[in-house]
Amino acid sequence: MKIEAAPDGTTTATAPNGSPLNAPDDLTPYTPPKPTAADQLAAAQSAKIAEINAACEAAIVSGFTSDALGKTYTYRSRRDDQVNLMGAAMSGTDTQFKCADADGLYAMRDHTAAQIKQVFADGVARKLALIEQSNALTDEVNAIAPDDDAPIEAVHAITWSAPTKASA
Repeated sequence: MKIEAAPDGTTTATAPNGSPLNAPDDLTPYTPPKPTAADQLAAAQSAKIAEINAACEAAIVSGFTSDALGKTYTYRSRRDDQVNLMGAAMSGTDTQFKCADADGLYAMRDHTAAQIKQVFADGVARKLALIEQSNALTDEVNAIAPDDDAPIEAVHAITWSAPTKASA
């Protein structure tokens, strides 16, 4: 394409084959429409739900406690840890499993088959409580309608809080 300025201030453009390219004289840039209140609310809800999901995931993999050994110990709960714990619980045998005491010292500790199953059950209960909390907050976010009073502020006011052990 070849573009040339004429002496009168106009611009002409020609295609590679020499034919003229005609464009309107009054080009105006496209201005997208402003988002509606419903669009803004949907964006705020989507962002809040992503925030809740991320907080839930972080809580799931941050560890949990169990009293299966007679005292409270902390167990890791990253994805690999969850799989390893499930395998140990399903084996039905006594095993050693890593956990931290009250001082935060992680060590392999003896667990009977019943104890490791209880640790697994405690971990599952914690994970399910976190997922239920995430679902409840997501439902709360989705229940906010554009015609509610200050709907975007209401979305922003919803915050993640992990359930306490008593409710887990």
